[in-house]
Amino acid sequence: MKKKILALSLISLIIMLYASVSMVNANNSSDTRFRFMFFSDMYNTELRPKTDTTSSYMSCESTPYSYRAHVYTFDGAGNTVDCSYGHYYVFNAGTTRYLINNVKENGYSSSGIMGKRLYYGVAYSATGLWSPDSV
Repeated sequence: MKKKILALSLISLIIMLYASVSMVNANNSSDTRFRFMFFSDMYNTELRPKTDTTSSYMSCESTPYSYRAHVYTFDGAGNTVDCSYGHYYVFNAGTTRYLINNVKENGYSSSGIMGKRLYYGVAYSATGLWSPDSV
C-alpha cells in the first residue's frame, strides 16, 4: 500500500512539474515577417501580445542601408510609448538582436518594433523576422 501511495505521489509530482515547465515556455516567441518601407522617417511593425519580460527579437534579412530599431507600444490614449529603456539597435542585412524592453514591467500587454531610417538619400526597405518575446 505504501509503495502504491509513493508511486502515485511521484506520478503527480511529475505531472505538476511538466505543467509548470509548459506554462513557463508559453510565450509569444513565434516569428512574424516584417517589411519596413522607409519612404518617411519611421516605420513600425504591428502590435502583438507580449506575454513575459524577455527581450524582443529582430532579425534583418535584407536592407540596402542601416536602420535603427527599438521596442514600443501605445498607451490608453493611443500615444506611442518607447519601451526600450533608451536602448536603440542598429540593423544591417544579416543582423540579429534581442531588444531589451520594459513592456510588461510597465503594465502593457502588447508591443511592436519601431524602425527609424538612418540613410536619407533614397527610399528603401528592410525585411526580416521579429517576435515580441524571446526564448
